[in-house]
Amino acid sequence: MFDPFHGLNDLWGRYDEACGAPEPSPDFMPGVWRKIEARRGFLFQFRSYARRMVATAAAFSLLLLMLHFSPFASHLDVYSMTYLDTLEADSANDVMAFASNVADDGPEELR
Repeated sequence: MFDPFHGLNDLWGRYDEACGAPEPSPDFMPGVWRKIEARRGFLFQFRSYARRMVATAAAFSLLLLMLHFSPFASHLDVYSMTYLDTLEADSANDVMAFASNVADDGPEELR
C-alpha cells in the first residue's frame, strides 16, 4: 500500500531519537513569554499603539456620524439654518423695530 507520509514519519522518528522528549518544567511558559517579549522592540510597540489609536479614531468618527444623523439632532433649526437665513431673520426684527419708532416719532402735522 502507498503511504504518502512515509518520508515524514521517518523524519519525525529520527528527530525523536536525536532530541528526545522535552521535560516540561514550571518555568516553561514564563520562559516562552520572556523570549517573545525580548523580540518585541520599540517598532512593535509603536505599531500596536498606532493600531489602537486608529481603532479609537474610527469608533469616535462613527459615533459622531450617528449623532449627526440621529432624529433628535435634526429638529433644531439653529443647525439647519444657513447664514443668509440667519441674517434675514435678524434684519426683519431690526426693520420692524425701526419702523415702529419712525411711525411714533413722526412730525406732528402728519399725525
